[in-house]
Amino acid sequence: MQNRSERKFLSVCLVTLILTYLVIIAGGVVRSTGSGMGCPDWPKCFGHFVPPTTVDELTFSEGKFFKKGYIVIWNEALYKAKQDFTTGKEFNPSDWEKYTKHDYAKFNVYHTWTEYVNRLTGVLLGLGAIVTVFFARTFLRGNKRSVFWWSLFNLFLIGFQGWLGAKVVESNLKTYMVTIHMFVAMVILALYIFIYEEARARKFASDDFIGVNLKRVKWLIGVLLALTIVQMLIGTQVRETIDEIAAVLNYAGREQWVNRVGFLFYSHRELAILVVVITGLLFYQIRKNTDNAVAKLIKYNLFLVFAQILTGVVLAWMALPPAFQTMHLVFGSLMFGVQFWAVLCLLRIKATASVATKV
Repeated sequence: MQNRSERKFLSVCLVTLILTYLVIIAGGVVRSTGSGMGCPDWPKCFGHFVPPTTVDELTFSEGKFFKKGYIVIWNEALYKAKQDFTTGKEFNPSDWEKYTKHDYAKFNVYHTWTEYVNRLTGVLLGLGAIVTVFFARTFLRGNKRSVFWWSLFNLFLIGFQGWLGAKVVESNLKTYMVTIHMFVAMVILALYIFIYEEARARKFASDDFIGVNLKRVKWLIGVLLALTIVQMLIGTQVRETIDEIAAVLNYAGREQWVNRVGFLFYSHRELAILVVVITGLLFYQIRKNTDNAVAKLIKYNLFLVFAQILTGVVLAWMALPPAFQTMHLVFGSLMFGVQFWAVLCLLRIKATASVATKV
């Protein structure tokens, strides 16, 4: 039974976990809409804390005031103001420093604000991580000190993720950098689920799973989680390949992109069938149990797997509509979280008297 301080921590940790999902969703929207370079610099956006809303704010003209660090687009390149000044009639190179980290110099207000909102969710997650560490101090006085240290580690990992986000922008969205960025986000997500369960310290009893072969359930959920991770890695490779194909075709012929992926796409599709089969077997094993957390998580997983398959079919058959790209990513990350959570709960089952905790 948790005391008041521990209950506060659980609430804060859960909010931070939700914020992690919001960051993943925002990142999915950025990726599916091609908004990753909406802000070509980091952590500011065109040198502003609040991004511009019109291209006029980034255009050189006489009598315009620029603060130090503000960016303009001049001759299809980015230039940063060296100091506060008001422009004259002509563009004076001595007033500006060319932005050389990449050569992307375009402005699209929708892309800019989509990327900006993505960054704001990252800031919220950072604040949530700090508050989580603050409330985790209560565990330093007991036998669950690891809760504090894992919370602190995840805070530093989120800081690393922010630095990595800057490198993603500087690389002009190199595909392998985007994949690494996504992988770190999933690690952060898994750690917050782990931290929450460590703090809650729930115990489950084998006699709460009447008529269930727990050994088989553990094996199935373990294989399913491994397959989901493999599918996510292959999915990122499919996405990277599609990005390359789209660039070669000058972003035309969208209906051809999936067909040109080849072996990677077919592997992704066939493994999805295996995921459905294992999900069905897992649900069949647990179907008579309804009152414990493990059974509920497995049933949530059933819905998520079919939602993921549906969005995948739409992506393949309807030329990758951006909204379904985002949903596919979101359902995939939810699947991963639910399966990982179920594994953690199954590892806490004891062959003792009933002590199972409901969700």
